[in-house]
Amino acid sequence: MTQAYSYDTRSFPDAQLINLSGVDPPTVVCKGSKIDLFAGLMRDGVLFAPVQVAAHGGRYTVVNGAHRYWASQQIGYPLIPALVANLK
Repeated sequence: MTQAYSYDTRSFPDAQLINLSGVDPPTVVCKGSKIDLFAGLMRDGVLFAPVQVAAHGGRYTVVNGAHRYWASQQIGYPLIPALVANLK
């Protein structure tokens, strides 16, 4: 089974796969039809950019990529590609 959606590792060499269970859900309200569209494209192997997250206290907050987060969760992927910014 696929563990995460596809992304271009050459374009995002600093991206890492993080456990979706360690990411706090985005507070942004997302429309279901766009999430369904993203989920379908992810299942088809379309490349998406990693989400951007901020690390804090051993967890992550989505800064950019709420639709990708919700689509990944809808599919059941345990991991999500992310660019991580560490907050102090």
